[in-house]
Amino acid sequence: MRDSSLDIGPLDKAITRLWSGIWLSSATRRWRLIFLRYRMDQAIVTQAHTRSYDNPIGFSRGDPVTLTGRSDVWAGHVWVWAMGPDGREGWIPPSCVVNGIALRDYSARELTVSEGDVLRVVSSESGWCWCVDKGGLSGWVPCDKLHVLSAAPYQDASF
Repeated sequence: MRDSSLDIGPLDKAITRLWSGIWLSSATRRWRLIFLRYRMDQAIVTQAHTRSYDNPIGFSRGDPVTLTGRSDVWAGHVWVWAMGPDGREGWIPPSCVVNGIALRDYSARELTVSEGDVLRVVSSESGWCWCVDKGGLSGWVPCDKLHVLSAAPYQDASF
């Protein structure tokens, strides 16, 4: 028999892919994603943003990541320049890597957004917000270009 309480929608599937590998197991053998229990904020874009890179750095948990020693401070947060296992380079938060190994999945993909766009804010880190637009595209947007409108509770908070 199929358990319908485990069904998730397209946005939740995107979040699941984003936070893959961070699971809890219950005694009933159901798998639950930790981060689906939080509230997602709805935000409006107050200033347009264009992505900086066409092919940004990205890596998976456990991948080797080379830190170049170059760093910068952006909006009060330290960022380090890194090279992923596929040779792509870019800025990453230093918390992503320890001893040259990725601690979690990460993508530096940015969203290109226009003033007035409405987004869902999934998470934030180091002055950037991971957002999903109405078309289902996801990526980072500078937090200072967003105005939070409301918090929308997760659809199924029964677990």
